[in-house]
Amino acid sequence: MENTSVNTNSNEEIEIDLRELFGVLISHWVIILAVGIICAVAAGVFTKLCITPMYQSTTKIYMLSKGESSSSGGVSAALTSITDMQMGSQIITDFQAMITCDPIMEKVIDNLELDVKNEELAAQISTNNPKDTRILELTVTDADPFIAKEIANEVADVSIEYIAEVMGVEPSNVFQQAKVAETKSSPSTSKNVMIAFIVGIVLVCAIIIVRYLLDDTIQSQEDVEKYLGINTLGLIPVEEGSMEQLKKDRKKRRKGLD
Repeated sequence: MENTSVNTNSNEEIEIDLRELFGVLISHWVIILAVGIICAVAAGVFTKLCITPMYQSTTKIYMLSKGESSSSGGVSAALTSITDMQMGSQIITDFQAMITCDPIMEKVIDNLELDVKNEELAAQISTNNPKDTRILELTVTDADPFIAKEIANEVADVSIEYIAEVMGVEPSNVFQQAKVAETKSSPSTSKNVMIAFIVGIVLVCAIIIVRYLLDDTIQSQEDVEKYLGINTLGLIPVEEGSMEQLKKDRKKRRKGLD
């Protein structure tokens, strides 16, 4: 029976503490909201003024298996052959691994007269193979949408020729050329603003809760009964202006001790 009563009391104390925490947060809602708005505005301004917008252009390549012909008969035969489909998937994997190799990057840089290193150009390129297809999407990201388009198309042309020769397969076909992007791919101003707003609210709430939990001063009759377990017999009213006088007296005493 004693254990049950102890558990009940502890549960009640936890509920009271949670209510008090919620009440503290509610009492500071103006500060919480203000900090969230300030963080959101700062993130929006920073995103607009300090982060360079990036654009993406994508070229789509249809991959052929080794020994396949680009004629319709060869493609139809390949689609009905599980072996050829597996081989085509393997070629796509090899193509993705080779597409950013130095020979291809160097030729693209020379052809377009780019002022970048091989590693920098390779970092701008990403590939994707949609599930259950032999389509390879080659995407280039750059701060200039026109340059992104030119690089994507040039990488596709150079890589098709080079890899077909190295692997001994029929050249793949580009069935969709890259276009100039009309909208930026990153950064997302709305996303950054929302994240900053939420982070600002969470941080200020955490600070308020920590300060509340670390504050062990007795401030009310309820605090005396709760923390000291003593019933108060009465309250002594404080006259208007007496608190200010007490503070002045404390300062004088401190100066005297110094």
